[in-house]
Amino acid sequence: MHAARRLAALVALAVVALAGCSEEPEPRFAEPSEPTSSASATDMPDSSPVPPGGESERDFIDDYFGMISESLSTGDTSAWLSVSDAMCSNCAVIAKNVRDAYRDGGRIEGAVLSVVAAKFVRTEKLGSIWSVNVTSSRQRWLDNEGDVVQVVKP
Repeated sequence: MHAARRLAALVALAVVALAGCSEEPEPRFAEPSEPTSSASATDMPDSSPVPPGGESERDFIDDYFGMISESLSTGDTSAWLSVSDAMCSNCAVIAKNVRDAYRDGGRIEGAVLSVVAAKFVRTEKLGSIWSVNVTSSRQRWLDNEGDVVQVVKP
């Protein structure tokens, strides 16, 4: 039963992390106060709105998945959840699965998410929509005794 619960958590994490947040758009940013260029956003990705902290949206995407990778290594999901939309149900699922994996001394080894490609798609009322392709390194999910519960291959 315990292994089945972790397997279900693993499958949910892998599907959500690799498929992206299908029910919710990517993290949102404020619109710029004035246009930065007459070129389209797809031609000029650097002209994208800048979130608080000063980084570009593309840099934020890399950092965001870096924060998720860090949470997979530590079990602490607070950093990336703090910059996620509170209504992102997939984010909540991933966070729960990671916390469950670390409960009672378990851990996850490997599990580095890498952004392979990120392309600006369009701007909506609430922010920018990006298409993001993410890969994951090999993951080993271990229980509190160090026994392998699951291996996820890239």
